[in-house]
Amino acid sequence: YIIREKKLGLDSAHKIGYNFALKKKYDYLITMDADLSHDPMQINDFIFQLEKFPFVIGSRYMPGGKCFMKGSRLFISKLGNILIRKFLGIQLSEFTTSYRGFNLKKLKDFNLGEVKTKGYSFFMGTIYELYKRKFDMKEIPITFKDRERGKSKIPKIEIIRTLKNLIILTLRLKWSYGLPQPRIELEIYPYHGHVIPFNYRGILEKLIFANIKAFFSNYCLNFLTNMIYI
Repeated sequence: YIIREKKLGLDSAHKIGYNFALKKKYDYLITMDADLSHDPMQINDFIFQLEKFPFVIGSRYMPGGKCFMKGSRLFISKLGNILIRKFLGIQLSEFTTSYRGFNLKKLKDFNLGEVKTKGYSFFMGTIYELYKRKFDMKEIPITFKDRERGKSKIPKIEIIRTLKNLIILTLRLKWSYGLPQPRIELEIYPYHGHVIPFNYRGILEKLIFANIKAFFSNYCLNFLTNMIYI
């Protein structure tokens, strides 16, 4: 096991863990929150899917998933994941959870050290790098329980950093369109509750986010063009 004497960053912790797993020649690596916000009983669901997929991510926001966060944390989390999906065009409902699994044998040409984004953007950056390298991904529903002790706060600088990194990654993907895209599957478990019909939800999201995405993309492209001629 690994013990670090102080906090050295979320992304570096995951990279050290990934390299540790490679060094020990593990078949699978599963990461999760250590405060039991993620249910360890769901690890078997990840292992089952990792037999077939290089990467498996747990989702709080797909049918069958549950999230017990409240207030502004829940709002920011939901909005952030919707924006990431719409800007990057990657058909997942979750990008920011740490509950995810890696099949290390199927990911021979990949290492978390290649992910350049820092802080909470690291989770989004990991999916971007996997998607860019055409690795298939599997999404399964998970239950997220809010911590009973302590407070979980996202610094404002992290929100700004995530938006900046999202724009950068969107532009990179925009320039690589036309290449074959990886397969993404959703594992939908029985779900009890009201769900907006998919076609109406899709139309609503397109109306809201199409103009946002176009605005940021055009703004960044114009900014870069102006910088070239300055």
